[in-house]
Amino acid sequence: MSHINKMNYIFRLVFILIFLLNVSIVYTQNAVLDQYIAEAIQQNLLLKQKNIPLAKGKLALKEAEKRFKPSADFSFSYTLALGGRTIDLPIGDLLNPVYSTLNKVTQSAQFPQIENVENQLLPNDFYDGRIRISYPVLNRDLHLQKDVRMQEILLQENEIDIYKKELILAVKLAYYQFGLVIESQKILINSKKLLEKSLETIQILVREGKALPFQILRAENEIEMLDTKLKETEYNIINAQLYLKFLLNRENDLPFIFEKPVPEDNFTENLTGLTVSPGNPVLKKMDIALSIQSLVEKRNRQFFMPQISLFSDIGSQEFRWQFNSKSVYIMGGLQLTMPLWVNKMNKLKGEQIQLDIQSLKWSKELIENQENMAINMAYNKVISTKKAFASMAKQVNTSATYLRLSEKGFQGGTVTLLEMYDAQNQYTTALLQENMKYYQYLMAQSELQKLK
Repeated sequence: MSHINKMNYIFRLVFILIFLLNVSIVYTQNAVLDQYIAEAIQQNLLLKQKNIPLAKGKLALKEAEKRFKPSADFSFSYTLALGGRTIDLPIGDLLNPVYSTLNKVTQSAQFPQIENVENQLLPNDFYDGRIRISYPVLNRDLHLQKDVRMQEILLQENEIDIYKKELILAVKLAYYQFGLVIESQKILINSKKLLEKSLETIQILVREGKALPFQILRAENEIEMLDTKLKETEYNIINAQLYLKFLLNRENDLPFIFEKPVPEDNFTENLTGLTVSPGNPVLKKMDIALSIQSLVEKRNRQFFMPQISLFSDIGSQEFRWQFNSKSVYIMGGLQLTMPLWVNKMNKLKGEQIQLDIQSLKWSKELIENQENMAINMAYNKVISTKKAFASMAKQVNTSATYLRLSEKGFQGGTVTLLEMYDAQNQYTTALLQENMKYYQYLMAQSELQKLK
């Protein structure tokens, strides 16, 4: 074997080791991924949007609490009236004879004649302005409204928890997809370097008359095919970055950093069971919805409960815009209201609420079954992808051995160029498949974590 061939053979072996290292090297930390998840939770637009109903719910709770405290209202009315019913007071008919007699007795005109009075019932040129202060003493409906508002806040918080889990999974899957194409690009770049080195060797052999010129064309064609794959990989990297940028709502063009994550080897062993946990946000959502319906049912049962409130009016009323000590008044009292007959509408409402509660119970049971099924399917996916990854690791070792023997055989003239390229393609394909299975295993773990 010539000196050039020996150097070329050593060079190929070094690159094979680089291939193996690129696939087998892992990091013990996932700091970059955790950073991206935290950034997504802080910046994601849809998550920000979901915080608005939560803020509104908290304001509605404060509003419900304010209803337990005194309130003050101002009202004012002014009326003009003409015609209508009247009250006739015969004051003149009653007093004028007496006044005439007194005038005769006193021989004076001290007692004038009085006309009869006609008072209009509708107040004309009359105003009434008052400030009413009211305070609820007994109102069970207000307490139930407050309890409903509190449950609605819990429901909104739970909705955010559900979306956070979805968002975390989406970021993880996007990050793993980003890593998949980056690692694939590394594999293809290293494979291209091997092919370029093979091309240099073949060109030397052609010049020495030990190889045919068409072999150069074949080597160049292999490089061209790899260049096409690399172009596709570049576009895939760009698309993966765009999706990550969308999830993180980044406005800058800072490049994304990738840190190869490590799958949990004992992940399936650490699982407490293949059933949905009681704290699962999806089931918790149904529990909160049932709690709200129970409060609505309780409110309907207390339909006939009386409501008692205190009130006090401070105001002024008088004709012709007069304001004096007689026009000012203060009045207080107690008000009780309660329905007596509503034509059984509350009973019909109660039946509707019972149907809603039953529907929610069945929905909860259905969702629980769906979640348990999804957990078992995700668990099986973790097991299958782990086995597939382990199997591909063995194939990589086998194809690496086959490539090493093919390289040696090509140098010795017992293996053709086509056979050597076939060995290189098998090795590159095995590396790409192992890389894909690796990230599929990580994705399967993340999907199961999200469900648990």
